[in-house]
Amino acid sequence: MAMLNKYDDSIFYYSKAIEINPEFSKAYYNRGNAEFNLSQFENAIIDFTNAIEISPTYANAYKNRSIVKRKLKDIQGAEEDLKKYNELIQNNDANRSHI
Repeated sequence: MAMLNKYDDSIFYYSKAIEINPEFSKAYYNRGNAEFNLSQFENAIIDFTNAIEISPTYANAYKNRSIVKRKLKDIQGAEEDLKKYNELIQNNDANRSHI
């Protein structure tokens, strides 16, 4: 029960951060994770999508949205997000090898 309260608290505080800075993609991402842990899957998808819209190369937001879509039986959407995640990770690794 205590953990559920922590997720609720997290959602509250990330919501406050978003009110202050609506372009804070990490707050959407983290709130999405808390919502996922509370089985608020539709809200989690919205927040992961917002994080992606703000930061289109936010690989982990694609990965987590893929997991949520799979839970909601949106297999095609889940596969598309997973593909995008893999592309971003691969590109990021390629960029690191040139440093």
